[in-house]
Amino acid sequence: MIVGQEQIFLEQIGASFNDPMPRLIYADWLEENGYLESAKLLRNAVAHMTWKEEIPVPSTVEIDEIKALQEWQERLPIVYGNTWSLENGLPRWHIGSLTPIEELTESSLAFTFLFWCRQIPYQGASYSDPLNEFCESRFSSSTISLSHWFSVNPLASVNTMASCQNLSSLRSLDLTSCQIQALDLQMLMQSPHLQQLTHLNLTQNRLGNTGMDRLLRSDSFPQLISLDVSNNQIDPGSFRGRFDDPLLNRLLELNLSNNPLSEMLFAMFFQFGKPLALRSLILSRNKISFVRWETNIKEGTLPHLRRLDLSDNPNMLLGREFPNLARLFPKLKRLSLRNTMVSPDFIATLARQDAPPTLRQLDLGKSNLHDDHIFQMVQLDYLHQLHQLDLSDNPIEENGVMAIFTDAFARLESLSLARIPLQARPIRHLLRSPQFQNLKMLDLSSSLTTKNGILTFLKQFEKHNLYSLKLRGNRLNNSILDPLLNNPALLTLHHLDLRENLFKEDAKQKIRERFQGQVRIEL
Repeated sequence: MIVGQEQIFLEQIGASFNDPMPRLIYADWLEENGYLESAKLLRNAVAHMTWKEEIPVPSTVEIDEIKALQEWQERLPIVYGNTWSLENGLPRWHIGSLTPIEELTESSLAFTFLFWCRQIPYQGASYSDPLNEFCESRFSSSTISLSHWFSVNPLASVNTMASCQNLSSLRSLDLTSCQIQALDLQMLMQSPHLQQLTHLNLTQNRLGNTGMDRLLRSDSFPQLISLDVSNNQIDPGSFRGRFDDPLLNRLLELNLSNNPLSEMLFAMFFQFGKPLALRSLILSRNKISFVRWETNIKEGTLPHLRRLDLSDNPNMLLGREFPNLARLFPKLKRLSLRNTMVSPDFIATLARQDAPPTLRQLDLGKSNLHDDHIFQMVQLDYLHQLHQLDLSDNPIEENGVMAIFTDAFARLESLSLARIPLQARPIRHLLRSPQFQNLKMLDLSSSLTTKNGILTFLKQFEKHNLYSLKLRGNRLNNSILDPLLNNPALLTLHHLDLRENLFKEDAKQKIRERFQGQVRIEL
C-alpha cells in the first residue's frame, strides 16, 4: 500500500491541482525508489499538459507503460469488480460493474477518492441514483466524469450535483453527452460548491447560444482555465462583444470544435487586438470556408498559443495568403491543418515566411498533398525540426515517400503514412534510412496493401528504436503468420497494432501467445 512520504506527495498533488512542481518532485521520488518507468511516464505527462507557466517538453523517451502499471499495481489496493489504468502518468480507477459504494471496503474507497485524478464514469443507471450515493458519502474527489449519465432526468441530476457539498474540492468535471441545457448550466454556475473548477468538459450537450452567452458573461468558475464546449450548436452570435469578458481572458484551453461558427468567429478571435492567454485553441469542424488571412488577423492577439487546430474544415483554402506563423504565434508547437484545402502554392508560401522556432508537430493529413509538395517541404529547414509529422490520407506516390527519408526531418520521432500505398521499393528505402532509427512511432495503417509489400516489410524490419508500430487494416492474414511470429525485432516493440486485419482466431491466439508479457498487442 501507499503510505508515509508517498502518501504525503499524493496529498500535495491533490492540493495543488494546477501546479506541476509537486508532480515533478514526486517523479524524482519515484525514480529514487526504483519505480523508473512510472517516473518517466509522469514526467512525460507533465510536459505535455497545459500549465500557466511553460514546462519544457523533453525529447521522446521510450516508456514501458505495461511496466509502469505493474510498478503501480504492487502498491495499489484491489477494488472489487474494477480495474486500474494510468492517465496523465498517474493511476485512474475504472468502474467496470458499478459496484454499490456500501460493498467497497472503507480503506479502498478512501484511497480511491483520495486520488486527484479520479474519474467515476457512472454510465447508465444500473441502480436508483449513484450520484446521490456519491454526494452523501464523506469522501471527495478532484476529478469526476459523469459522461452520458444524465440521460434519464438531467434537470434533477444537475440540481443534485449543484447542492452537493462534497464537490467543493472538485477541480475537473466531465459532463459529456448529459443533455445539459442553458437552465442546467445556470444551476451549476450558481452552485457555491463548484467554484474551484479549473477544467470543465461540456462536449455534446444542448447549450446553444443562450447557454454560451450566460457562461461568457458570468463571474462563475473564477478558477476555470480549460473549457470544452464542442458540439453544442453555438454560433458566432454568442461571442459578439464578449472578448473583454473575464472568462475568455482567463482561459488557457478552449475547444469549440463541431459548432457552426464559420469564419465569422475566426475573424473575431484574430481581430480582437488585445492579447489573450490561450495556449490551446481548437476550431476543427467549424464550417470555416474562406478566410481573408491578410485582413482578418492582427499580430499580438494570441502570443502564447502553443496549439492551433483548424482540421476538418475542408473548404478552408490554404494558399499564398496563409499568415506568417512566426509573427502571429511565436510559441506555436502544434499545428493541425488536416482535411483542409491545400493549394499548389501553399508550401512555397511557407518557404517565404519566417521560421516558427518552436513548431514541433504538424498534421497535414488528408490535405491533397502530392509529390511536388513533399519535394518542397524537404527544402524547408525549419520543418526539419519537427518531432511529429502526419501525412496520412494523401495521394503521395513512391518518389514522394522516398524523399521524406533523405536528409530531411532528422529529428522526426513520430510519422504517419497511413493509407498511402507503399510498394517494396519505398519500404526498403524507409527501413534502411538513417532517419528510420530516430523514429519512436510509425503508422503504416492500410499502407502495405500488397503481399509483396507486407513480406518485404516483415523480412527487412530488423534494427529499430520504435516504441509503437501500427499495421492496422493491411489485410494481413494467416499466410504471413510465420514471418510475423519469427521476426525477433517485433518483440522489442512496446506496442503493436494489428487491428482490422484478416487473421483467423487460431492465428490471433498464436500471436497473443508469442507476444504475451512483452508487447502490448491490439488485435
